[in-house]
Amino acid sequence: MTRREDFPHHGTPRDQWQHLLRYAVLAPSLHNVQPWAFEVKGAEVRMRVERRLSVADPQDHEALLSCGFALFCLRLACWAVGLGLAVEHEPDAVVLRRCERLTEFDWEPEFATLPYLRADHRPFKLTEPVPLREVRARLVSGFPRGFEAYTGPVGLRLVEDEGARTLLASKIEQAALKRWGDGAFRRELAGHCAGLPPGVLGYPGWLGWLAPRLLGVWSPAARVSRDEGRRASEGPVLAVLGGSRDARADWLATGECLACLVLTARWQGLSNSVFPDVVAAGRQGLSEQSGLEFPKVVVRLGVGGPLAALPRRPLAELVRFG
Repeated sequence: MTRREDFPHHGTPRDQWQHLLRYAVLAPSLHNVQPWAFEVKGAEVRMRVERRLSVADPQDHEALLSCGFALFCLRLACWAVGLGLAVEHEPDAVVLRRCERLTEFDWEPEFATLPYLRADHRPFKLTEPVPLREVRARLVSGFPRGFEAYTGPVGLRLVEDEGARTLLASKIEQAALKRWGDGAFRRELAGHCAGLPPGVLGYPGWLGWLAPRLLGVWSPAARVSRDEGRRASEGPVLAVLGGSRDARADWLATGECLACLVLTARWQGLSNSVFPDVVAAGRQGLSEQSGLEFPKVVVRLGVGGPLAALPRRPLAELVRFG
């Protein structure tokens, strides 16, 4: 974890941004796309969506969620060394400028978990208790103390009732069946994610390296959808995040709140994974169940186990200096 004494306070802006952006690119992303790119000019950085999945994510919604997660990690890194981060929106980018912040940093435990974030697509340990009281207490304000939400509001609904969770799991299963039945969707993911562990792509682990070579002509939709439905129903906790607006800034803000939730849960020993298909396939039923006009992501929380880190793109490939 970065410390104030390790930060190059007297270095060049380039050195300082390189130090801070190391934490932004640790953020997980859906399908491990790592969609972000950063352009540094002096004390200012522009973050853009660079890598896209045109079939799986035609409106960049999943990419923006991931960029919001990266933005939250960057804000935490700035806060840890005594800096703030002012955020402004442009049509195709987010402009980030450092600013002074005197607020005491009190998110050391959560920030320390950042290098260990993993999306766990395996079944959770149902006999282990889930410390939701502690998670709720840490999320009372929605953001760490001293943060200023730059857009919103973003709502969070925890689905703990067994009947409600079963209903949502059914929606997740139907959505996965529809998406994985689309050959163009499968071919795009197979081409992008070849070489990654099976759980990242979504197909059953027993198919191993063979699945990416078959997905263009063969559909594992029935198996994948059953697995998704079972994982959701066995939660043991599902959370829905969304809000009353649907602009790019709101997807970014939801990504930040997702990061806040996931880091808080990780600090309490909880694993997570998201269900993007249920949002992409249609939000009406999900909106009615959650009470959120524009639900944007469904995430499950529970007790998992250790996982190896996924491959990361090198910082030199993600950051351009002007």
